[in-house]
Amino acid sequence: MKTKTLRDSASSGNKRGFRGEQIKSRRQLSILVVEDEPMVRELLSRAFNGHKVQAAADGQQGLEIFRKGNFDIIVSDVEMPVLDGIDMIREIKKENPNVKVVVISGGMDMKRQEELQKLKIDALFLKPLSVCQLAESVERL
Repeated sequence: MKTKTLRDSASSGNKRGFRGEQIKSRRQLSILVVEDEPMVRELLSRAFNGHKVQAAADGQQGLEIFRKGNFDIIVSDVEMPVLDGIDMIREIKKENPNVKVVVISGGMDMKRQEELQKLKIDALFLKPLSVCQLAESVERL
């Protein structure tokens, strides 16, 4: 599995940080951001400027939006109300096993890490995270 933590993510030297600069994209992606913290959700949505981005406040809302759209990549937190990120990802992978999934988390135990490995996520970023590195990682998927 190609799961990476933030510490393992390579950064391409020419791209700048997220403060107003747009990261140049090769292609427009359809990205679903699922994050319960409003400020983080807004920051993540803005990080993918130039892409088609939809956002959800919890796993249940994320699953409903996913079912209505055609997404290339899911960027999701783990700990959320209503339906947590792992349960949401499990349902999404049943419906589309090939969708790319990037998980962000404030920390997790071994059991949750093993669950994510079984779901074959594409990357794992630990909070606090570099939004620029996250956006660059998504570009490479």
